[in-house]
Amino acid sequence: TYTVRAGDTLGDISQRELGTVKRYREILALNPNLDERRLSVGQVLRLPPAAAGATNATNAPAVAANPAKPTATATTAAPAPSASS
Repeated sequence: TYTVRAGDTLGDISQRELGTVKRYREILALNPNLDERRLSVGQVLRLPPAAAGATNATNAPAVAANPAKPTATATTAAPAPSASS
């Protein structure tokens, strides 16, 4: 599994965890209710097995998002408005 962090995109997660941006569709397939345009910080995603030689988030350099791939970034939810009586 992978916990979404601020600024994450499916392409970034796929690159870091699976070794290539091209595998982001596998993440979508394993998370059927996932909206690829609206990742939330703290959201836990199921991931397919990593390919041999793939890097992981603990030692991978930052990777620029490819504009042709999903680029929605994770955001934190806005605080709920307080109820005033």
